[in-house]
Amino acid sequence: MDINLNSFIQNAVYIQPVDGALQPFRFTQKQLDVYSGYDVPGGASRCPAGIALEFVTDASWISLVYSCKGFEDREISLDLLIDHCLEERIPIEKSSSPQEVHRYDIHKLPRMERRMTFLLPHLLEFRLHAVQLNDGASIRQTEPFRKKLLCYGDSITQGADARHPSCTYPFLLGKALGLQVLNQGVSGFMFNEQCLDPGLPFDPDYITVAYGTNDWRNLPTLQQFKDNCYRFLSRLKEIYPQARIAVITPLWRADHNTIASGVGEFSAVHSTIDAICRAIGGFYVIDGRMLVPHEQNYFGDRRLHPNEEGFQCMSDSLIRALQGWSFNKGLAFL
Repeated sequence: MDINLNSFIQNAVYIQPVDGALQPFRFTQKQLDVYSGYDVPGGASRCPAGIALEFVTDASWISLVYSCKGFEDREISLDLLIDHCLEERIPIEKSSSPQEVHRYDIHKLPRMERRMTFLLPHLLEFRLHAVQLNDGASIRQTEPFRKKLLCYGDSITQGADARHPSCTYPFLLGKALGLQVLNQGVSGFMFNEQCLDPGLPFDPDYITVAYGTNDWRNLPTLQQFKDNCYRFLSRLKEIYPQARIAVITPLWRADHNTIASGVGEFSAVHSTIDAICRAIGGFYVIDGRMLVPHEQNYFGDRRLHPNEEGFQCMSDSLIRALQGWSFNKGLAFL
């Protein structure tokens, strides 16, 4: 039995039919047009970080047909959760052409209703061709979350260097706090107000912002960083005046004392973000240097991007920080 996939794709902004398949996107076309003007962000923005295929079924077997192409060369999985618990990390096979499809089958499931969540790979471009269930199986949508979290950021928010989408910090936050999460992290990106689209069909209750490390590495002056940061945060406040917004300054990076940056010392990024948030008002600033231990074994590249253990530390630290947020009186889930 084939099912209509559109009804069961979660955390996507829109879904595009392509060559008989469905490709889900987490950005509006306006946002994708902005990212397409950059090399790394152009490819990264097309990866379905945080998007899931999710439904409740009593099927005894399920078949998933997909194709994908690589944005990253590393091994990335598609993660299967059953009733919110990790069941399997499925190695993704990359397609050599758009016509090459792959199949993953689940057999001999007990005939009882359960919640099936397929977390799509966060660092690969992915298309769903079909999902098939045994004849007579029931299927229905999951209950929606009451509250929504929107995550802006760079490659760390998108999920690098985790190999598994269930290990990224936006997913871990959503799972722990019971939130629907839209992950709008894009590898290589910086504070840039052009990526904000008032037409985004997602009305967040909470927002996290985590830029700054690429800005420090690439911008020529501190003044340009100040201007970009101020414009982004001011515009964000205009678009989402009712949302509670936490701004996460950059994580510790092992090379912060060895790189000459036009912005200045790495600490200048943190102090500048904090000062701008105070000047605009209404933000909660979290010091990213305190989220992950300053040890290289917590980072997949031993320098900048957390690995699975590093992301777990980051998520746990963020939850503790959010619990201490004075504005969080309305956060019943905390």
